[in-house]
Amino acid sequence: MFASGGGSSSQTSLGDFTLAGGGCCGSTALPLSTTNGWDWSVGLTFTWLLFDAGTTAGQARALTKQAAATAQQYAASRNDIRLRIEQAFFNHEASLAKLSSARRGVAAALEAFRDVRLRYLTGLDSELNLSNTQDRLINSLVRRINATVNVNITYAKLLKELLPMPRDPNLPIQTQLQLSSSGAATQP
Repeated sequence: MFASGGGSSSQTSLGDFTLAGGGCCGSTALPLSTTNGWDWSVGLTFTWLLFDAGTTAGQARALTKQAAATAQQYAASRNDIRLRIEQAFFNHEASLAKLSSARRGVAAALEAFRDVRLRYLTGLDSELNLSNTQDRLINSLVRRINATVNVNITYAKLLKELLPMPRDPNLPIQTQLQLSSSGAATQP
């Protein structure tokens, strides 16, 4: 929409003039001539693009492809997160199985050491056999310690994937997982 208005004014003065040959009336003087004018207009203008040589269709196709690319990036990110969580879970589960096996190995090695020690004290076994059994017990204890450390590491990696971490390393980690009295993980 538009509206416009304006005004104009002009004043003209003509001097004396005489007709050649004296004329009939002598000289004539014309007075000042004043002209005033006012102008106004109101209207409505609109533009309608009938043909844009495919620009709008191209923009629509580009937006569709951009939406598909964003959806694909989201799916890839989701799958990456899922894969990391699954790997952390299965690694932790495997380390728990190794710890359980190492504990059974320690129990078996301790029982074997007790038996060999009693036989040695009664004179039924040699010192070499006692020393070998003691080495097996020490090796099984070392495997249990390594399995315990591995369980702690895999548990920390699992928590890292499950808990939101602050971007600033100086901020404390807000734990959201809590263990209830039954031992099941709950979320507040």
